[in-house]
Amino acid sequence: MTDNSMRLKTYLNVAAIFGFLVVLLAFGIERAVAAEPRLGLKGYDPVAYFTLGQPTKGNDTFQDIFEDVRYHFVSAKHLEMFRADPDKYAPRYTGLCAMGLGVKGYKVEANPKNWVIHKGQLYLTQRSFGPPLFRKAPERWSEAAHKHVQVLKDAPIGSGISWW
Repeated sequence: MTDNSMRLKTYLNVAAIFGFLVVLLAFGIERAVAAEPRLGLKGYDPVAYFTLGQPTKGNDTFQDIFEDVRYHFVSAKHLEMFRADPDKYAPRYTGLCAMGLGVKGYKVEANPKNWVIHKGQLYLTQRSFGPPLFRKAPERWSEAAHKHVQVLKDAPIGSGISWW
Protein backbone atom coordinates (compact mmCIF):
# COMPACT_ATOMS: atom_id res chain seq x y z
CA MET A 1 0.00 0.00 0.00
CA THR A 2 1.15 3.50 -0.73
CA ASP A 3 1.34 6.27 1.83
CA ASN A 4 -1.65 8.02 0.25
CA SER A 5 -3.86 4.93 0.38
CA MET A 6 -2.88 4.32 4.02
CA ARG A 7 -3.76 7.91 4.90
CA LEU A 8 -7.07 7.62 3.06
CA LYS A 9 -7.91 4.38 4.87
CA THR A 10 -7.03 5.97 8.24
CA TYR A 11 -9.11 9.05 7.39
CA LEU A 12 -12.11 6.92 6.40
CA ASN A 13 -11.83 4.85 9.59
CA VAL A 14 -11.71 7.99 11.75
CA ALA A 15 -14.65 9.49 9.84
CA ALA A 16 -16.68 6.29 10.27
CA ILE A 17 -15.94 6.16 14.01
CA PHE A 18 -16.80 9.86 14.38
CA GLY A 19 -20.09 9.35 12.52
CA PHE A 20 -20.94 6.35 14.69
CA LEU A 21 -20.23 8.34 17.86
CA VAL A 22 -22.39 11.24 16.67
CA VAL A 23 -25.30 8.85 16.07
CA LEU A 24 -24.84 7.26 19.51
CA LEU A 25 -24.63 10.65 21.18
CA ALA A 26 -27.76 11.89 19.41
CA PHE A 27 -29.63 8.75 20.38
CA GLY A 28 -28.53 9.11 24.00
CA ILE A 29 -29.51 12.78 24.17
CA GLU A 30 -32.90 12.05 22.64
CA ARG A 31 -33.52 9.29 25.17
CA ALA A 32 -32.43 11.52 28.09
CA VAL A 33 -34.66 14.38 26.95
CA ALA A 34 -37.59 12.04 26.25
CA ALA A 35 -37.37 10.62 29.79
CA GLU A 36 -38.40 13.96 31.35
CA PRO A 37 -41.85 15.32 30.43
CA ARG A 38 -41.77 18.87 29.11
CA LEU A 39 -42.51 21.68 31.52
CA GLY A 40 -45.94 23.07 30.79
CA LEU A 41 -46.80 26.75 30.90
CA LYS A 42 -43.09 27.55 31.35
CA GLY A 43 -43.52 26.80 35.04
CA TYR A 44 -46.69 28.84 35.63
CA ASP A 45 -49.42 27.35 37.82
CA PRO A 46 -52.51 26.32 35.76
CA VAL A 47 -54.81 26.55 38.78
CA ALA A 48 -53.78 30.16 39.48
CA TYR A 49 -55.51 31.39 36.31
CA PHE A 50 -58.79 30.27 37.87
CA THR A 51 -58.21 31.06 41.55
CA LEU A 52 -55.98 34.15 41.39
CA GLY A 53 -57.18 35.43 38.02
CA GLN A 54 -53.64 35.86 36.69
CA PRO A 55 -50.61 33.89 35.55
CA THR A 56 -48.47 33.04 38.57
CA LYS A 57 -45.14 31.21 38.59
CA GLY A 58 -45.34 27.84 40.30
CA ASN A 59 -42.79 26.14 42.53
CA ASP A 60 -41.11 22.88 41.48
CA THR A 61 -41.70 21.59 45.03
CA PHE A 62 -45.35 21.20 44.02
CA GLN A 63 -45.59 19.47 40.66
CA ASP A 64 -47.63 16.90 38.79
CA ILE A 65 -47.68 15.30 35.35
CA PHE A 66 -50.79 15.24 33.21
CA GLU A 67 -50.94 14.13 29.56
CA ASP A 68 -47.12 13.85 29.48
CA VAL A 69 -46.68 17.47 30.59
CA ARG A 70 -45.21 18.51 33.95
CA TYR A 71 -46.89 21.41 35.77
CA HIS A 72 -45.70 23.47 38.74
CA PHE A 73 -48.03 24.90 41.38
CA VAL A 74 -47.77 27.76 43.87
CA SER A 75 -48.99 25.66 46.79
CA ALA A 76 -49.96 22.20 47.96
CA LYS A 77 -53.59 23.34 47.83
CA HIS A 78 -53.33 24.18 44.11
CA LEU A 79 -51.63 20.84 43.47
CA GLU A 80 -54.44 19.06 45.30
CA MET A 81 -57.08 20.96 43.30
CA PHE A 82 -55.35 20.04 40.05
CA ARG A 83 -55.08 16.37 40.96
CA ALA A 84 -58.78 16.30 41.88
CA ASP A 85 -59.83 17.65 38.46
CA PRO A 86 -56.96 17.99 35.95
CA ASP A 87 -59.32 18.32 32.96
CA LYS A 88 -60.73 21.49 34.52
CA TYR A 89 -57.38 23.19 35.15
CA ALA A 90 -54.97 21.89 32.52
CA PRO A 91 -54.64 24.23 29.54
CA ARG A 92 -56.23 23.17 26.29
CA TYR A 93 -53.82 21.59 23.80
CA THR A 94 -51.28 21.01 26.64
CA GLY A 95 -50.41 24.72 26.60
CA LEU A 96 -49.73 25.04 22.89
CA CYS A 97 -50.84 28.21 21.12
CA ALA A 98 -54.55 27.94 20.29
CA MET A 99 -54.18 30.54 17.52
CA GLY A 100 -51.20 28.81 15.91
CA LEU A 101 -53.09 25.54 15.89
CA GLY A 102 -56.27 27.23 14.68
CA VAL A 103 -54.80 29.35 11.90
CA LYS A 104 -52.24 27.11 10.26
CA GLY A 105 -52.12 23.95 12.28
CA TYR A 106 -48.76 24.95 13.71
CA LYS A 107 -47.60 23.43 17.00
CA VAL A 108 -45.83 26.13 19.03
CA GLU A 109 -45.46 26.78 22.75
CA ALA A 110 -47.72 29.54 24.00
CA ASN A 111 -46.74 32.45 26.21
CA PRO A 112 -48.38 31.81 29.61
CA LYS A 113 -49.05 35.54 29.97
CA ASN A 114 -51.39 35.50 26.94
CA TRP A 115 -54.45 33.66 28.13
CA VAL A 116 -58.23 33.39 27.96
CA ILE A 117 -60.71 31.35 29.95
CA HIS A 118 -63.60 30.34 27.72
CA LYS A 119 -66.39 28.02 28.90
CA GLY A 120 -64.31 27.07 31.92
CA GLN A 121 -61.25 26.07 29.87
CA LEU A 122 -57.83 27.74 29.76
CA TYR A 123 -56.55 28.71 26.28
CA LEU A 124 -53.15 30.25 25.62
CA THR A 125 -51.59 32.05 22.69
CA GLN A 126 -48.04 32.83 21.69
CA ARG A 127 -48.56 36.49 20.82
CA SER A 128 -50.20 39.25 22.85
CA PHE A 129 -52.77 39.98 20.11
CA GLY A 130 -54.05 36.39 20.47
CA PRO A 131 -56.41 36.71 23.45
CA PRO A 132 -58.45 39.64 22.04
CA LEU A 133 -58.74 37.88 18.67
CA PHE A 134 -59.67 34.60 20.34
CA ARG A 135 -62.42 36.34 22.35
CA LYS A 136 -64.02 37.65 19.12
CA ALA A 137 -64.64 34.13 17.75
CA PRO A 138 -63.81 31.56 20.44
CA GLU A 139 -65.83 28.73 18.88
CA ARG A 140 -64.14 29.20 15.51
CA TRP A 141 -60.63 29.16 17.01
CA SER A 142 -61.21 26.28 19.39
CA GLU A 143 -62.84 24.10 16.69
CA ALA A 144 -60.01 24.76 14.21
CA ALA A 145 -57.35 24.18 16.86
CA HIS A 146 -59.03 20.95 17.98
CA LYS A 147 -59.12 19.64 14.41
CA HIS A 148 -55.46 20.47 13.80
CA VAL A 149 -54.19 19.20 17.16
CA GLN A 150 -55.66 15.79 16.32
CA VAL A 151 -53.67 15.65 13.07
CA LEU A 152 -50.48 16.82 14.83
CA LYS A 153 -50.93 14.63 17.91
CA ASP A 154 -47.65 12.74 17.53
CA ALA A 155 -45.69 15.48 15.74
CA PRO A 156 -42.98 17.35 17.66
CA ILE A 157 -43.45 20.95 18.80
CA GLY A 158 -42.43 23.17 15.92
CA SER A 159 -44.29 21.02 13.38
CA GLY A 160 -46.99 22.32 11.11
CA ILE A 161 -49.53 20.74 8.80
CA SER A 162 -48.25 22.81 5.88
CA TRP A 163 -44.80 21.20 6.27
CA TRP A 164 -46.09 17.73 5.35
